[in-house]
Parts: sequence; structure tokens; C-alpha cells
Amino acid sequence: MLKKIDPLLNADVLYALRAMGHGDDLVICDTNFPADSVARQTVLGKVLRIDNTTAAEAARAIL
Repeated sequence: MLKKIDPLLNADVLYALRAMGHGDDLVICDTNFPADSVARQTVLGKVLRIDNTTAAEAARAIL
């Protein structure tokens, strides 16, 4: 059982964070960023969303 994991982080986000390694980049962006077109060019190939929160809250949950 994972303890003290922020409830904002869903299973897809946790999977991607776990799979990241040296040299991988993480982009935390707002709705005006062209995330769909950028995400299609990544290894995962899809956008990972954390809805109903701000970028600062998402960054705090991840860090």
C-alpha cells in the first residue's frame, strides 16, 4: 500500500512518473499549451491529465 500519495495523482500519472528515467522531461502546463500535439511525439504517446487543479497544485502533488 502506498502511503501519503497525493489523491490528485491518478494511476496513469503514477505509472508515467515511475517509468521516467534520466534524460526524460516532464511538462506541467495549462490549457493553452498544445499538449496533444506534443504528447503524440513522446514514448507514451498520450496526454496525462490532472483535471480541476492548478499547475502549482499539480507540481506540488508530483514533487
